[in-house]
Amino acid sequence: MPGAMTAGTRIRAGLVRFLALGGDDGHPVHERGIQLVGAWIDGDLELRNCDLTAPLQLQACRLGLVDLGWARLPLLSLRGSRLAGDLRANGAEIRGGVFLNDGFHARGEVRLLGASIGGSLTCRGGRFESPGGVVLGADGARIGGSVFLDKGFHARGEVRLIGASIDCSLECSGGRFENPKGRAFLCQAAQVRGALVWRDVARVQGQLDLTALKVANLVDNAASWETADGGLILDGFQYDRFAGEASTDAAMRIAWLKRQVPTHLGEAFRPQPWEHCAKVLREMGHADAARAVLIEKEALERAAGRHGGRWSLRRALHGFYGKSIGYGYRPGPLVAATLLVHALSTAVFWLKANPSRQWWSAPAYLIQPTAAATQLPCPAGDGCGPEVPAYDTFLAPAHALEVMMPISNLRRPPEWKLRLQDERGEWLTGGRALMAWTWFLTLYGWLAGILLVLWVGKLIKKE
Repeated sequence: MPGAMTAGTRIRAGLVRFLALGGDDGHPVHERGIQLVGAWIDGDLELRNCDLTAPLQLQACRLGLVDLGWARLPLLSLRGSRLAGDLRANGAEIRGGVFLNDGFHARGEVRLLGASIGGSLTCRGGRFESPGGVVLGADGARIGGSVFLDKGFHARGEVRLIGASIDCSLECSGGRFENPKGRAFLCQAAQVRGALVWRDVARVQGQLDLTALKVANLVDNAASWETADGGLILDGFQYDRFAGEASTDAAMRIAWLKRQVPTHLGEAFRPQPWEHCAKVLREMGHADAARAVLIEKEALERAAGRHGGRWSLRRALHGFYGKSIGYGYRPGPLVAATLLVHALSTAVFWLKANPSRQWWSAPAYLIQPTAAATQLPCPAGDGCGPEVPAYDTFLAPAHALEVMMPISNLRRPPEWKLRLQDERGEWLTGGRALMAWTWFLTLYGWLAGILLVLWVGKLIKKE
């Protein structure tokens, strides 16, 4: 690159324009187009709305403003060049690639809004500076290859790809995005038919906005997201799978989603990033990780007040719903607790039906048959006594289950009942405690049943 404009390095911008348009009959341009290396282009290069029949290659050159707005050309290469002004290529139709790499340095804006690029947009190792402004804008651009913002790419200002369509990949490994007072990387509503590669990103100073971005594959690592000190905006971000060495670990994905801007984790909570992440994990066969993500989402929604105020009944019930069956995703704790309560109740009812087995209190039959002995009809002269009825065996497990589930009837006929008071109406020893336990067991059974029905309903809905 020339250090100064001299007679040996100076080329007038008008001459470059003349040659870019094909020259004339006396000065034809080779079919390979213009290839300048180490030149100092004096003046602004104006090629707006022009048709260039050959590639424009200005490598390791110094330029001012370059205007290619709505121009048509086969290829644009500014590799290693330095621009003191803007590169304006809005609406340009470039049948090949655009090369702003290998030491390219722009001190103005690079504008590719609505441009059509048949090949790749290569900014690998390029430096783009417009602090507080847009350093690289490709809103609505159609790119037939990949976009390379990697391996030494450095942007000081906002990089924008709003609504861009990229047929291959968006590569950002090793890139630096710096815009401390705003959005460093804005990729809203863009579509990447290949992969978003967000690994080993050097730095993101500012906000990273991926609202409604759609990519086929997400190739990332945790450290690269952690560099975004302005937070992430992931609402509407969609990807088909985690690819390459991207982690499917629940803890890593939860930590990633928690790096969203505070408002999207609080009063303006966004559920879509969590639900989409869980969907992708489940489709990839990581069901446990998907459930963990959804459980964390429910907990954050509760903390954000989406289920009522701090002391509301709705909030309390939602909290119980989470502790008992993991918000419908993990019924294990409830099932284990139900089995334990049933086993304990079975032991209590069996002891109360067999008080002689109790050595710590006075025997009292708190569970006994309902039927009484009846007098048998006797023929004249025959002596006979009362008939002693035959009772079915008392089954403590069935009794406990029926108390827990009042809609069931597992003891037919119902020959056993609680006997909590004597003939004078006085409470027997342990009667009040048994009554309280029965009430608790019935209430627990109803709650457990409702929660299990909710879990089954969520399971069916998910499937």
